[in-house]
Amino acid sequence: MIGATLAALLAAAEAPAGHRHEPIRLTVQSPGAHHVRFGWDGGVRTLRYRYRDGALSTTQWGLSLRAEARNAEGFFQKFALGQNREALVLDDPDGCIHLGSLLADMSPPIPTFDFNCVDKAEDELYLQVQTERSDNFDVTDNSNDGNDVIRARLIDDSCNSMPPRNVACLPKQSGNGFTVVGPNTGKDLSDGYGYGADDDYAGLVLMADIGAARVFDKHSFDLTPGIIRNMAGLIPTVSTELKTGRGKTAIMSYMHTIGAVFEPIVIFDFSITNTSAKFNGYDAAYRIESGPVVPFNIESAFPESAANGAANNPFYEELLSKVYPVTVTVRAVLVDGIAPDFIEDLDGNGKYSVGDLTMMQDVRVLSNQVELKLRLFHDNLLSESIDPECPQKRTVLYRDLDGDGDDGARFRTGPEAGADLFCEGTSGASRGRRVPE
Repeated sequence: MIGATLAALLAAAEAPAGHRHEPIRLTVQSPGAHHVRFGWDGGVRTLRYRYRDGALSTTQWGLSLRAEARNAEGFFQKFALGQNREALVLDDPDGCIHLGSLLADMSPPIPTFDFNCVDKAEDELYLQVQTERSDNFDVTDNSNDGNDVIRARLIDDSCNSMPPRNVACLPKQSGNGFTVVGPNTGKDLSDGYGYGADDDYAGLVLMADIGAARVFDKHSFDLTPGIIRNMAGLIPTVSTELKTGRGKTAIMSYMHTIGAVFEPIVIFDFSITNTSAKFNGYDAAYRIESGPVVPFNIESAFPESAANGAANNPFYEELLSKVYPVTVTVRAVLVDGIAPDFIEDLDGNGKYSVGDLTMMQDVRVLSNQVELKLRLFHDNLLSESIDPECPQKRTVLYRDLDGDGDDGARFRTGPEAGADLFCEGTSGASRGRRVPE
C-alpha cells in the first residue's frame, strides 16, 4: 500500500520537459495544512496545500514558510560602514567565495567577499538572507540588520507619485487628496516593513491577489490590470538553522497577520437615487475590489452613535456579511538576488504565480512554489458580544457608487446625527468567538 502511494506521488510529480532544478525546497509550516498533490507552473514544481475545511480570522494568525537546502556552503556576511549583506551560499563550484553581486550596491561597492577571489569570476548561487527578530510598521528598524538599500524602498511612496506605488491609494470622494488603504506600513518610517521585496529575505516572493496587494488606478477604484505587489516585505521575522536534524540547512520566515493584509477592499454607498433599472428599489450598494456594483436594501437599523455596540453590531455585521467569508490563494517562491517589487501576469492566465516570474528578465527561480488556498472570516462575524468590533477603516470605505455624488455615510438619528459615519472602540465587554461552520 505504501509503495503504491509513493509510486502515485512520483507519477504525479513527474517533471515536464524544461523543468528547473530546485537547489532549495520551500514548504508551508503554518497554518495547519498539508500538500496533497504536486503540479507544475512554468516548468517549476508546485506544492498545492489542502485547507478545504479550515477557517481563519482575517487577523491574528501565522503564515510560516520553511526553506531547506540539502547541500549548502554556509552563511556569509560582509559588514562595512553600517551596511550589512548576508547570504546563504547554495553552491560555489570553484571553492572561492566571490559574491561580488551581493556587495555591489554597498557604498562604496565592495568588489569581492574574499579578496583572494578578486581575479576569479563569480560563480556562487546564493540566497540573500538576514536573521531578523521582528520588523513592525511603528518601530524603526535596526540599521545593522538587513539590506539598507531594500529597506529604503519599503518606505511608503507618496500617493501623489506615479503608479505603481508601494502603497494603495484611492482618491477621496470630494476635494483633493487620497485615502491610503490596506495595512499600516509605517509611512516614512524606516521600519523594514511594507509592500515589496523584504530587506531581510531578499529572494522571497509572496503573492496574493487581494486588498492592497492589488494595484488600483490612480484616479479610481478600478484595478490596473495585470499587476500586483510583492507581499514579502510584510514578513517580520526570519531565522535560520545551520544544520537540521536531517542534515539540511534551513531558513524560516514568519508573518503574524495584522488587519488589512488579507482583507478585500470594499466600498459602500448608502445614498441611492439613481432610477435606472439596476438601482431601482434599492437603498444601498457595495463593490468589492474592482468587481461589479451590487445594490441591496439595508435591513438593520442605521447606527445612532459611533460607540453604541448594541445598536451598531447588527449594522456592521450586515455589511461584512456581504464580503465574508473570502477565499484567498497565497503563493510563495524563492528567486536569485533581489525579488521584484511587482509581479505582472505575463502569461496572461489571470493569476499571479511562479509561471509569471519565469518569464521576467533577470529573474532566476531557486525553489519550488507553494500554493495555499485559505478561507477567511471577519472577526466581527465570529464574535458573540454587544461590544462593537469595528470594520477595518483601511478596507471598508464609503464612496458614491450610483453617480449622485453622495455616499450617504452619515448618522441619521441620535446624538451624532449628520456626522460622518464611523465606528469606535471596543468598550471592553466580554467576547466569545465561535468556531465557524
